[in-house]
Amino acid sequence: MVRIKQDKKLLTAAQKKEILQLEKELDILYDQLAFDPGNEKLNREVRTLELKIVRITGEKTIDY
Repeated sequence: MVRIKQDKKLLTAAQKKEILQLEKELDILYDQLAFDPGNEKLNREVRTLELKIVRITGEKTIDY
């Protein structure tokens, strides 16, 4: 099977701004998870935000 090189998706300014906002929210959630790693609600929110970032950037690698 031949692999095809896929170039990174070019993001618009609005998409970059949205990603930065999502990453800020993720940082806050990561800090909260450091104190309560078993919190399923926080874990779900983290997965949701990570998935939003992946959908915007077009990346293929993430653990679901």
